Parts: sequence; C-alpha cells; structure tokens
Amino acid sequence: LNELFRVLRPGGRLVIADGFLKRPGPMGPLLRRIFERIYRFWALETFADLGAFTAALEQAGFRDVRVQEISYRIDPSVALVTVVTALWIWDELVIKREPLRAKSREHVWASLLAPLAGMARRRFGYYFISATKPE
Repeated sequence: LNELFRVLRPGGRLVIADGFLKRPGPMGPLLRRIFERIYRFWALETFADLGAFTAALEQAGFRDVRVQEISYRIDPSVALVTVVTALWIWDELVIKREPLRAKSREHVWASLLAPLAGMARRRFGYYFISATKPE
C-alpha cells in the first residue's frame, strides 16, 4: 500500500475489488477446512482482514476510504464459476482426453470451494474499496 501511495498522483483514487475476511478469529471446523484448501490451492496465506486493510490504507496516507460490500451483487457470477469449471473439466477430460495436471486439479477444487466460502456471509464478503491520495 505504501508503494501504491507513492506512485499514485496527488488527488488520484485507488480502487480495489476483492474478497475480504469480515472478522478475524477461529472458524468452525468445516469452514476452516474450506478456507485452508482455498488458501493452499490458490497459493494464498489468507484473505485480507477488512478492518486491518482499511486501517493500513489510512496508515499509508490515503484519505476518504470508502468500503462497499457487493457480495450479493456478484452471486450470479460466482454461481457461474461451477458451470464454467464443469465445462472446462469436460473439455479437458472428455474432448481432449488429457489428464488434469496437479496444479489444474487444485485450481478446480479451489474454484468449486470458493462459492462455499462466499456463503459464509458473517465471515467473508466481496467489496469495492476506494481511497484517495491527498493533493
């Protein structure tokens, strides 16, 4: 965030659209396992904590930090992920008759688990976050 602040022109606006954890802390065993698999398969340490991220924006010098949850607005796209993933698997395995490489299998699993993580609305959400570099 410090580097983004440095290269953004004064008065410029940073906009991020991504998934964030709404609150830190322990998860139930099933949800924890879903998130751990997504992290491993997509090579993530974790999803960023929303509160810590917005605080870090302000600490880096950004002002007018705005947060808008758009989880329900992206639901149709997330639902489509499972369809697209199934079509891709069909194409690879049936049409091309090629086995899935290990990394492809992991990405498929993460893509199929992501909608489950998104249903944990008290824990996870998808957001537009914007902030301005002061003039």
